[in-house]
Amino acid sequence: MRVTYVSFLAVLVLGVLASGSCVMAKSADCPAAMYDLDPGNSGVSSNVGFTGAPQVAWRTPVASMSYTSSLAMDNSGTLYAPYGYAINAATGAKSQIFNGNSDSSVALDANGRLYNLGGTVECRLPSGALVWSGTPMIGTNSPAKLGYDGTVYGYSNAGVMVAYDADGKLKWQSQGYAKPRTYPASMVPAIDQSSNVYFATDNSLVSLDAHGQERWSVAATSSSPLRIGPDGNVYAGQGTQVAVLDPATGSVLKTLPGGGSLKAISGDGTMYFAGYDHFRARDHDGNLLWDYYSRYSSAGAAVIDAEGKVYFNAPSSDGTQRCLIAISETGSELWRLEYGRNPLYADPVIGADGHIYMMDNYYVYSVVPEPTMMGLLGVGLAVLAARRRRRRSRSPAVVASMVSRQVRTRGQGNGIRRSKAD
Repeated sequence: MRVTYVSFLAVLVLGVLASGSCVMAKSADCPAAMYDLDPGNSGVSSNVGFTGAPQVAWRTPVASMSYTSSLAMDNSGTLYAPYGYAINAATGAKSQIFNGNSDSSVALDANGRLYNLGGTVECRLPSGALVWSGTPMIGTNSPAKLGYDGTVYGYSNAGVMVAYDADGKLKWQSQGYAKPRTYPASMVPAIDQSSNVYFATDNSLVSLDAHGQERWSVAATSSSPLRIGPDGNVYAGQGTQVAVLDPATGSVLKTLPGGGSLKAISGDGTMYFAGYDHFRARDHDGNLLWDYYSRYSSAGAAVIDAEGKVYFNAPSSDGTQRCLIAISETGSELWRLEYGRNPLYADPVIGADGHIYMMDNYYVYSVVPEPTMMGLLGVGLAVLAARRRRRRSRSPAVVASMVSRQVRTRGQGNGIRRSKAD
């Protein structure tokens, strides 16, 4: 078979366009299953974001959000936003699949079921149909968090941590704790693989066991949710420093340099910080890897991709607009996109195709690479090759050849059937 240059490029381009599906083995493997992406609050996506020049593909209005709002994305390319919104990631088309009464974020399990916290804990199908509704009525804007075993976690306005199994049965509820006033999101729990829970209160760092009993409590605070590092230790960001805690006892193993809100910890122990006018990365020993100066506050939303690139929110250079900024794994700026005047209320989400999805107080956005000349040329060549194949299939010579083959095949088939009948 003769392969032309045009058809080769067509196959190559179509193959690239068809690649990039996301497959979850469990909720913890999903690149955007819950607040802070996984049970341990790593803040690191398993997907890779794009590096080319950006553009907004679509913008869809949503209801007002809060500091615990976030987006979740399933394998079919549907985004789930607070208040029961489902958004087609390709087109931005929106529907409200249930009447959510809270701006807290939705979590997704490996089967695609949705978990939402509002007046109570709810489990729903992707269609929005209610599977179960838990009690007690916890009254919260806590994001739903999922453990490695499928347990659903959240906390009430009274600072009570609750846990439900995947069938809606209340496993336990804790005593009440003082909710953090300065950094409210620091109470979002981190869960380890033994179902121990770690969170910050207004004046202490706390760990509960798999039955909701307090394991330890130490007098300290955190400016972000507690994060479980690749070494199994618990990391508490405290502005200029990071306290590394023994997960079994809560004792401080060491104190490392910080530099803002601890936004993420990668698989190699790299720590990422958003400060007043910078975004910086440090290795697992606290050594500075790079420091990106953003001029204005960059302590807002951010996500780290699987290669170590950072996508974060900051004001424009003149302070009149908000930007999504992409930084390479070495700290150099890749691109920046001015999108409006409102800060992001949720960390961006990276799709399997590398596209970025983000949410401010009024809209959800899709940010995609601008088309390149080579990309447009490849698509054009693919279209031309498809047209040539269609024209060739309709030519008289090809039609006559197909008819001749069909006649011969039919005759051979009749001979085989007759021989079996004899």
